[in-house]
Amino acid sequence: MPKAVGPVPIDPHGLPDFAALVTQSWAFSIDPGDAIDEVIRAFCLAAGFEPRVGMRMDDYAAINRMIAAGLAIAMIPESSLPTDPEIEIVPMPLSAARRDVLLVSRAPQLGPRQKSARHDPIVAAHSAAVAEVVADVRTVTAVWR
Repeated sequence: MPKAVGPVPIDPHGLPDFAALVTQSWAFSIDPGDAIDEVIRAFCLAAGFEPRVGMRMDDYAAINRMIAAGLAIAMIPESSLPTDPEIEIVPMPLSAARRDVLLVSRAPQLGPRQKSARHDPIVAAHSAAVAEVVADVRTVTAVWR
């Protein structure tokens, strides 16, 4: 957040007092339903207000410049934290806003006579989704060749 916002109280769990941010405009993602935006919205609603979205942008460097200019506040990943002296960084406890990143890959294709040891509907759905994307990529590639 901009330094000009001033100090925001932190509760015993390490969470900032979102009620102190009721007058601020937020930088949200361009994607509706973005996970970070939904976390912010939940914290603001718990504090008694709907967050005011001042801009929608996914460029963290630009968001940091907007924060430094006093035009917005935002929740951003640690990897994008700025070093600008005009920006106050308020860490969030990991337990408050956690994002899991998973590595997924295509399951090995079994031959017609081989059977899977068990049927896992999640694996089956994943394999079907990957097969659909591969088919789409092949179709688009064929059109552009």
